[in-house]
Amino acid sequence: MTKAVLMMTRPTPATIAGLLFCVTASMAGCKSLTESMFGDTPHPIQTQGVYVHELSGFAFPEQVGVFRRQQVVAYDPAETRVSVGYKLARSGTAVGVTVYVYTAPSSQDTTDQALEARFKRIQLSVWKNTRNARLESVGTMNLNQGGRIISGRFALFTAEQNTAYGVQRSFTHKYLFRHKNFFVEYSVNSFQPYNDMVDVEIKEFLESLKWPSDRQPLG
Repeated sequence: MTKAVLMMTRPTPATIAGLLFCVTASMAGCKSLTESMFGDTPHPIQTQGVYVHELSGFAFPEQVGVFRRQQVVAYDPAETRVSVGYKLARSGTAVGVTVYVYTAPSSQDTTDQALEARFKRIQLSVWKNTRNARLESVGTMNLNQGGRIISGRFALFTAEQNTAYGVQRSFTHKYLFRHKNFFVEYSVNSFQPYNDMVDVEIKEFLESLKWPSDRQPLG
């Protein structure tokens, strides 16, 4: 798990509250980089309890560790492309996680060229849509799902962004995996303060949000 370099400035409680609002507003109302590549008009899915994406088999509970679910969005009538947003429930930290599940092109290549091509598009979108974005690290990663190891790609970007509370450093983590006919993308967005505890909580989220069984039939 990549660890971000921390800014040493200690924000005030008012600044933290404002950044929490920025993360929540971004998750709820702004078109994300991945959404901009979908090209369709999103519509919210009204749901209570566990939301199950029937086509992929992924289940999204209202709570994953310390993260609380915020919204579920579909990007086409058949719901082949959906996103589920979560926000860190612990007061004083501005972290949002959005999980995207969307169809992937069929590929018989064991190196999964489709995954690599998609990951490059994600990186290019960050550079195109985030002013002063800086790639801090990029590479492969293994996601542990109850002993099942899933290989994927990750990248960490930082940027200096103007907010109502001054210039703040933002952190954008991108993780991309594949489950059968679907890409699974995690987008983690945070502002200061960022610390080792947040790093651990993000890792726990990735491992605690359970994937469907490989034997589970798809729609």
